[in-house]
Amino acid sequence: MKETILSIKLKEYRINNNLTQSDLSEKLGVSDKTISKWELCRTYPSKKNMLKLSEILDISLETLLLEEKSDDTKAIDWEKFLNKLIRYIFSMVIIVYTIFNRDKFLIIIAIITSLLLIIAEYLEFKNKQKES
Repeated sequence: MKETILSIKLKEYRINNNLTQSDLSEKLGVSDKTISKWELCRTYPSKKNMLKLSEILDISLETLLLEEKSDDTKAIDWEKFLNKLIRYIFSMVIIVYTIFNRDKFLIIIAIITSLLLIIAEYLEFKNKQKES
């Protein structure tokens, strides 16, 4: 399965905090296999565990869930740009679908939020193109 932003960031911040999967699992009250599954995109943390991860790793949920913006806009082409936006949408929908007990209302909010992110990314992309 392809890595998601969550799986990449979870592993990155866990390592940056000098925590093993076992250390993190003890702090969360889950097994180290659960942490491994999260990092391999086999399962996703619950809402409760997402909040705990945010506290333990001392990062915001947004940082954990969203990809950082690239400063190298000259290297961005439309295909990469669209792939990045699709990953945003996919990650947000999957995470919201999993975390919030599959509530259709929240899925709709996630899709709307994703579309707003697409618009914001597009406007920023176009603005940086004009500056170049």
